[in-house]
Amino acid sequence: VDFVRDARAFAPGVRLADIGQALRNVWIGNSFQMLLDRPVALRSGLFGYSMLYPVTDNWLDDRTVTTRAKHAFNEWLARRLAGAPVRPRNRHEADVARLVERIERDCSRDRCPALYQSLLAINDAQTASLHQHGEAILSDHELLAISMAKGGSSVLVDLHLVAPAATAAEERFAFAYGVCLQLLDDVQDVGADLAANHQTLFTRAAGSGPLDQVAARLAHFINAVLF
Repeated sequence: VDFVRDARAFAPGVRLADIGQALRNVWIGNSFQMLLDRPVALRSGLFGYSMLYPVTDNWLDDRTVTTRAKHAFNEWLARRLAGAPVRPRNRHEADVARLVERIERDCSRDRCPALYQSLLAINDAQTASLHQHGEAILSDHELLAISMAKGGSSVLVDLHLVAPAATAAEERFAFAYGVCLQLLDDVQDVGADLAANHQTLFTRAAGSGPLDQVAARLAHFINAVLF
């Protein structure tokens, strides 16, 4: 409830679907709070990072935005996440900058270096994922690497927001958990991705028939990570 109220205050015209998308990331942060015996709460950084999902992901998926503009935005965001003194060039970047400020207020770069390394990693992964939207045919290895980098680094950010001094074992679990979630998301989006001509392991498999085999492999992977 706190998140929905804050989201509507931050962006009065935000769509319910976008709130739901961001809220799923809040739940991941909350799950780490419970797993690590931390108070379950909506911290400023968790709000800022969760709202970055609809503000950046959906914009990068917009087919009306040019690839050149997307690369320029990702370059600007990388500099902003690194702490460079860059100014927003438009309303979209201003909204993103406000969300990054929420993260900075919650955890500084000096106190949470791993958090900002993870944020830069997911920005790099988002840039790489733009190749999935292009005409070039990516190999299965390349598609898997992109999904792993996106999902793993994304959930690493959630972990570092909750536990700035996370152990190596906690980081390994968070990364693998993020890979599970990203591949599950790719399964759920296979119809939309096919329609948009976006390449994933699952759109590739769908071109050859039913998804039973690749879905079974994913189920075994999830079982290995979680159990």
